[in-house]
Amino acid sequence: MYKRQQHNLIQNARQQGDRLKQALQSLQDQFEFIGDVRGRGLMLGVEIADTHAPRDNFGHFKPAQHLAKKLQQLCFNNGLILERGGQMGSVLRLLPALTITAEIVDEIVEKLHKSFQEAMAEGA
Repeated sequence: MYKRQQHNLIQNARQQGDRLKQALQSLQDQFEFIGDVRGRGLMLGVEIADTHAPRDNFGHFKPAQHLAKKLQQLCFNNGLILERGGQMGSVLRLLPALTITAEIVDEIVEKLHKSFQEAMAEGA
């Protein structure tokens, strides 16, 4: 039997991706520097924006690459490895394994929340 079918990877990616995306959108409501949460399945991105600067002509905030880099380091310090991508490296990219469990999704969200709180405490 194919591993993909044996572990039901497609359904798991969809379910856990939805769970993770909803949790990230909840974080977006708590932290103003999260400009957008986007992606599909388990390939998700959290855009870090400079909400203190004026919006551009399209109504978007400027990318906050320095804050994204700081958040990436805080996440690393808290046991979570993230990549940065997007415009000027201002998007935190989440690319977990397709076999991820709900418990690990919750752990990821806890580590993100802790890192975001630490950034706010440091004046982000």
